[in-house]
Amino acid sequence: MGGQPSVRSDAELTHPPWVRLVSRIPRAARGACRQLLAQILQKITKNPSDKAAWKELLHFGPVVLAKPKRGGANRNLSNIINRRIAEWDKEGVSIVHHRCSDGRKSGKTSEDSKLAAAVANKLEAGNFRAAIRIICSSDTLVEPNQDTLMKLKAKHPPPAADRRLPCDPADNCICGPCELVLYKCP
Repeated sequence: MGGQPSVRSDAELTHPPWVRLVSRIPRAARGACRQLLAQILQKITKNPSDKAAWKELLHFGPVVLAKPKRGGANRNLSNIINRRIAEWDKEGVSIVHHRCSDGRKSGKTSEDSKLAAAVANKLEAGNFRAAIRIICSSDTLVEPNQDTLMKLKAKHPPPAADRRLPCDPADNCICGPCELVLYKCP
């Protein structure tokens, strides 16, 4: 047992699937989120070797804060998050696979769908000016290749070799242009 790491044969602490999370927690759902997260953290602090508590912590974001599908009735974000928290209290982490599979197609998206998604994202955030700017713009993303990298390096050259580094913030001094050192009063 000496310095060897323990090997886990169980898949109990598997990482939850990657999902998009909401950009902000609505005010009406913050209290419930705070309560649930505090309960999970209390379980971990009471017993740090409790794998079930760690699993709950790993799955909190993907289950409770997963970005919901758009459209349809009853799409209030606060209600959705509060409903997920209530289901969490009833069923625990067993609902993670139900929540994380949103049925999206995996594959390449067209330029129009990318444009529509960018505009929808700005509109959902309430940034109408940016949404209009995206719609009216003819700019497109460049392909990530070696030619693009070389153009970026030519446009943004590396810093000069003889560049002076700033003072260390840990030092209690302010360096001036004439190498004058002023000491701060504590």
